[in-house]
Amino acid sequence: MNRLIFVNQHETKVIKTGILTAILGSCVGVCFWDKVNKIGGLNHVLTYDTAYSLTDKLLKRILHHNVEQKNIITKIFGGAAATLDSTMTPGDDNIVAVRQYLKTAN
Repeated sequence: MNRLIFVNQHETKVIKTGILTAILGSCVGVCFWDKVNKIGGLNHVLTYDTAYSLTDKLLKRILHHNVEQKNIITKIFGGAAATLDSTMTPGDDNIVAVRQYLKTAN
């Protein structure tokens, strides 16, 4: 049976076995999955100003396991809008910051 591993705010975890989980809301979780070596990682971005450093840390940690960047599948989760009356929410800011990092990382 797979163990459930919780990723807290500002954390980054990489695992070979188990299930990574986080409660996100307006926070953003960036998931990397190496489809060849079957290793994955998740970070928990609380604010846009930590998106770059946490996602960079996650990428470096997964590459440390002899992963080739071309084999990584990336998914972004979370970024919920806390209010309906705002044009740009904290969740939107987090998603934009993560996407900007991912564009530079390729």
